[in-house]
Amino acid sequence: MSCPICEKRPPKRFCPAKGEKICAICCGREREVTIDCTSDCSYLIAAHRYEAEHRRPIPAEEFPYQTVEVSPDFVYERWPAIAEIATAILSFRSQNKELTDDSASQALNAIAETYRTLGTGIYYEQPPDGPVARAVYGNIAASLENFRKQETERTGFSSVKESDIFRLLVFLIRVEKQETSGRPRSRAFLNFLRTRFPLPEATAKDAPHHHALAPVFNFALQAQARSRPRGIRYKRAAQYKAASRVHRWTTHSPEKLFLQDRTHPSARPRPR
Repeated sequence: MSCPICEKRPPKRFCPAKGEKICAICCGREREVTIDCTSDCSYLIAAHRYEAEHRRPIPAEEFPYQTVEVSPDFVYERWPAIAEIATAILSFRSQNKELTDDSASQALNAIAETYRTLGTGIYYEQPPDGPVARAVYGNIAASLENFRKQETERTGFSSVKESDIFRLLVFLIRVEKQETSGRPRSRAFLNFLRTRFPLPEATAKDAPHHHALAPVFNFALQAQARSRPRGIRYKRAAQYKAASRVHRWTTHSPEKLFLQDRTHPSARPRPR
């Protein structure tokens, strides 16, 4: 009996997506490419864990919105808005299994551009072309509009401005850039949202747990550090405090080894 994909090698791994055994090489080569992997596949989980542990820094030129700074404190203070965006994505995914990281990324980038122009007083909307990306874009837009409306009814004004929402969306775009595997059918970012963000039930609007979000803030700080000229990286004291806070939060986290690498020489205070 041979692998049903390559028809050459003996099948040794059970593939939940195909409902039969395939060979290890086809599993690794076609995973999230031609095979629409299920999120509970043990081989997929192991592959994502390996990729996370061996992830290389993203080149500075590939960081989304390099000039936009998003600090941990900024995100914490506006956590309900982050929860609203993530809930909109996850609720859409629960009813549309075809949603992938790429579609979510297209939606986040499109709505970020909408809010970027709104922050300048100009309304410009250009939803994604793909039907799935366009649908999740509409879900996020409706959720954010409802969130601001409810906040205004409750307090008399909305504390989250259009420019703030733009920066929060940039934050999530950077997280997606970090977490996705980059393969066409990847759902690593979506699984990250599902497992790391305490969104469902009563905790959806609560402040996030530091342990769960520290890797995300680490990436945000890395993105900002590499997007600046070397001479002004991490120059302000507040940024040093934020970076040290991230380190303290994650002393015992599973991502400890990854986070230890974040403090490269150019991100540390230089002796005078």
